[in-house]
Amino acid sequence: MKINYLQATRVLAALLSPVVVVSCADRFDDPEIVIAGDRTAFEFAASIEQDNSSRADESGFADGDRFGAFVVNYDSGSPGILAVTDNQANNVAVTFDAASATWSTATDIYWRDLSTPVDVYGYYPFNNALADVETYSFEVRADQSIPATDSGDMSAYEASDFLWAKSARVVPGTRINLVFTHRLAGVKVMLQKGAGFTDEEWAKLPRIVTVDNTLRSATVNLSTGVATATGTADRHVVMNPDAADSYRAVVVPQKVAAGKSTIGITIDGVNYTYTRDGGMEYTAGKLHNFTLRIDKKEQSGAYAVTLVGESISPWEADSSSHDFVENSYVVVNCPEPGKLRESLAAAGIDIATVKNLKITGTLTDDDFALMREEMLSLTAINLKDVKIVKVKLTLYDDKESDRMHDDALPAEAFRDMKTITRVILPDNLKVLGEWSLSGLNLSSTLVIPDSVTEICFDACSGLPESCTIIMPSSVEVIGSYAFASEAKIEMRLSNKLRFVGDNAFWYAANKTGIFYLSESIEALGLSCFGCGAFPTEEMTGEIAIPSSLKEIPDGAFFRLNLAGGTVLKMHDNITKIGSNSFSEIKFRSHFSLPSHLKEIGAEAFSGCRFVGGLELHNALQYIGARAFYGSNLSGKLIVPKGIEIVSDGAFSSCRIDSLITGDELQIIDKDAFAGNYDLNYVELGKNIVAIGSSAFGWCSALKTVVCLASEPPALGENVFEGFDPMHCSLEVPKESVELYRNAPGWREFSRISPHRELVFGFSNQKCLNKGLTRSAVLYAEGPWRVKEVPSWIHVSPDQGEYKDEVTVTIDPLSVGAGERSGRIVFELIANGYTADCEITQYDYEHPEDTEIRLQRASAQGTPVNIFIVGDGFGAEEIVNGNYLSRVEETVEHLFSIEPYKSYRSYFNISTAIAMSPDNIVATLQSRRLDRLNTFGVELDVPVVTDYVTSVSGDISYGNLNDALVVVLSNMDAFDGKCYLEDTDYAIACIALPETEFYPYDRRGLVQHYAGGTAFAGLGEESVAHMENIKDCTCPYCNKKDVYPKMKSKGLLDNITLSSKMNEAPWREFIFHPKYSQTVDMWEGGYNHLRGVWRSEPQSVMSNYIPYYNTISRYAIYKSIMRRAGLTPSLDDFIAKDKIEIPQ
Repeated sequence: MKINYLQATRVLAALLSPVVVVSCADRFDDPEIVIAGDRTAFEFAASIEQDNSSRADESGFADGDRFGAFVVNYDSGSPGILAVTDNQANNVAVTFDAASATWSTATDIYWRDLSTPVDVYGYYPFNNALADVETYSFEVRADQSIPATDSGDMSAYEASDFLWAKSARVVPGTRINLVFTHRLAGVKVMLQKGAGFTDEEWAKLPRIVTVDNTLRSATVNLSTGVATATGTADRHVVMNPDAADSYRAVVVPQKVAAGKSTIGITIDGVNYTYTRDGGMEYTAGKLHNFTLRIDKKEQSGAYAVTLVGESISPWEADSSSHDFVENSYVVVNCPEPGKLRESLAAAGIDIATVKNLKITGTLTDDDFALMREEMLSLTAINLKDVKIVKVKLTLYDDKESDRMHDDALPAEAFRDMKTITRVILPDNLKVLGEWSLSGLNLSSTLVIPDSVTEICFDACSGLPESCTIIMPSSVEVIGSYAFASEAKIEMRLSNKLRFVGDNAFWYAANKTGIFYLSESIEALGLSCFGCGAFPTEEMTGEIAIPSSLKEIPDGAFFRLNLAGGTVLKMHDNITKIGSNSFSEIKFRSHFSLPSHLKEIGAEAFSGCRFVGGLELHNALQYIGARAFYGSNLSGKLIVPKGIEIVSDGAFSSCRIDSLITGDELQIIDKDAFAGNYDLNYVELGKNIVAIGSSAFGWCSALKTVVCLASEPPALGENVFEGFDPMHCSLEVPKESVELYRNAPGWREFSRISPHRELVFGFSNQKCLNKGLTRSAVLYAEGPWRVKEVPSWIHVSPDQGEYKDEVTVTIDPLSVGAGERSGRIVFELIANGYTADCEITQYDYEHPEDTEIRLQRASAQGTPVNIFIVGDGFGAEEIVNGNYLSRVEETVEHLFSIEPYKSYRSYFNISTAIAMSPDNIVATLQSRRLDRLNTFGVELDVPVVTDYVTSVSGDISYGNLNDALVVVLSNMDAFDGKCYLEDTDYAIACIALPETEFYPYDRRGLVQHYAGGTAFAGLGEESVAHMENIKDCTCPYCNKKDVYPKMKSKGLLDNITLSSKMNEAPWREFIFHPKYSQTVDMWEGGYNHLRGVWRSEPQSVMSNYIPYYNTISRYAIYKSIMRRAGLTPSLDDFIAKDKIEIPQ
């Protein structure tokens, strides 16, 4: 489908060289320009969105092509309005120079200042007399067979092809990349020789092909690019002979009534017609293809015209406009391997001067040596139809070196050929040999065919940032330094990938696409996916370590940049995490370290952004220097008993608040915990002997240090520098108090006392008016009792020995009585040692577990109910307004985009206060007590549904299927889950990430999981697996089995497993004039790259942008109408639908 060549053309727009601005030229080209502020000139790049594979260049434009440009400033953060005049630049002529691959303006255009963004509009062909931007008059030529003239007039066909582009919200200093689309409709007629002709007769047969009964005039709105047909219909438009038996024309988008001729063919002066049943509709941006067979009747000599085939396809480059001949390939066939020199000579092609060369036939090593050594002017090479044989290479599976291989690009095939800017590889290629494409000066997209299974070392190294590489989804072996280049790389890692070599992507800062590791991986090299440069692009996907890997190599995922943060999954049999393996990665959710992990290398997680803390298992034996340096690792850290040394800076500059070490720990190296500003409690084991310099430096919140070593450990310099020992207590063994009071460094503590064991399960508890009952375990070294407790708090039992479960009950508080606080004091009877538990009870305006109405429906029909409830919100977050503000924020996020924005009045919206004893929900790393038993984003659905139906006045089990329930999980992670598939209830659970990266933010989660997946049953449109959904063998994927189940329920309207337009759920929109420029068939979705189709390239269901695509909006509209008891109508939807694609 569209996916390959559209990506290629879009990429080019971002990669063409910057403009060289020239002086004023003739007055014809002078634009009207507003100049102000900083004199930073604009730079342009442009391409045409179409299949350009028939051209040697990739942009589709030719030398001397000119488009018109308008630059419109933003005003107070909002887009400006395009006008004929008074823009930042008005109808500027921008001209292409093919030799330098740059676009220039006759007069410099400047940004208004360094902060004001702009919208840029482009159109082609340029018209110096343009006087209207809302209804610009345009007309296609009646005879489009008239060729270009030597005086510079373009062909009638090219002059009829109106192109339009917009680049939105371009910030100052950014190159303006305009991707032009065809805004009229294309017609292509292929004539097929039928019966009654010899080849010579057919070749000489005079014919004229026409498009009949169409309006030729249109008005174009230059702010949207929409063309509207005007005037009266002409009898016909003469088509342009594009190639042998192929004809092309451009027509205005319109409908032709039934019964009128569609295509006319004049043969020997006699006119024949094809009339399409039901009339004809020409859709903007589409190519309408007809194949007609011409038969000659034997007796009469008359001709018959028969339709053989008809289709609608994306636009493809024609063979006549934009200097096609100049930008086309010289073609040579090499029938035998090793005979390229002879074939070129026979075709009269000069080896030294040939620029654009297409080769067919068979090649071998010697032929590539000829090209590399003697084709010094070669610019573009097309090997699409080449068979390569007998190439000497050593591959991953070869047991012997230098074996002969077929379908392999030879080693050093085009190495360092700086003149080459474009390469098209053979369709059946299997191997890219070492250095085969290394060092080329590519300025176009390099598409590696999906037949390629091995990419040898340095194969694509050293390619410039002006190049984009589209990886194959078939690759099994990637050699060392294979993609070590500055090129933009679209990642497609297959489920057959077995090996990735050292530094395979080392300099590749511009990686996009999907990151995925298959279970078939046998080995990974050092820094295999690491990046030596700071990433400038993002991928989607996750890091799931395959079960075959027991050790993660050094630098394996260094700086891997995944959109919205990284999900990391590691199996328990991993024993080693190498140095720098995960350095400088943003994690978006909790993860667990393997239970059998023995070693964490130096800087393995340095500079990472963690979500919460980590549990270190007892199998761990070594933590390298700076292993977690500069990360935001938080919470309690328990150093496992297998660790004897905490290395230099291992946990420095983190956010740890409490530290407990095992008795096996002997040495804490320098700076080990320095800079943990939240650290307030440290407990060191019995065998600690030495603590290095500044080990706890600048831990300014430290209040308690417990050291259980009988001999005071030796201290380096400034161990406790940066905090006040006068306000920090030191607890040591009873018999060692005097030793510590006299030991260097330790004696600086003003309070040194014996350590006692008396610990209750929670040290403070906060609640609301309703009160609370909570149990926890009390650990004591002997008999204990409750020494002090307020009258409104009850403790049971109030005395005991050693370990006991203790229940605390807090009485209800009358509304308006005011906040109260107190404490429970537990005491060891033998020595009077005490431990406190602080209790605070807030007086809050909203009672718990009572519905709070946020909105009542006002539209016709039955109200559609939404209930939002939070879990993991403690009393303080509720009282300070944080909870209700999150609920209200969730409502506004949901209704901030269409169609929810337009249909908001159909909804009842409610919430309630479900206070949790602990703040923040339970996760793998933090055991918490939550009201609704939420674990991360995993719900106990019966608990949730029982709560909602008991609290809500509108929702019962009788109508729960028609409601939307949203649970806000108070957890700092970018995560969410929908429960429609498992329960048939529209329930979504959404985490609340504190740090947000647009579009991977709380808004995106609400719109994706609540508004899309849960309420309307929409499917994921993102891609996580490279394979076809029908062939997917991933053990974690069940999409293939779930799809028919969900479809049988009338869900998943936004995806299909059929590539046929007439079978797509969105078929009505593909050819509708309101949607034809956006709705089409795009392959990739429902987690799979192949075998699944979606309707538009981006949406909230694919990459979380604030936009539901057209079919999704329709599905949501139908869901609203059904729940409201109303009858949905396609016509009603289209009439009211608003298209708001974010820029």
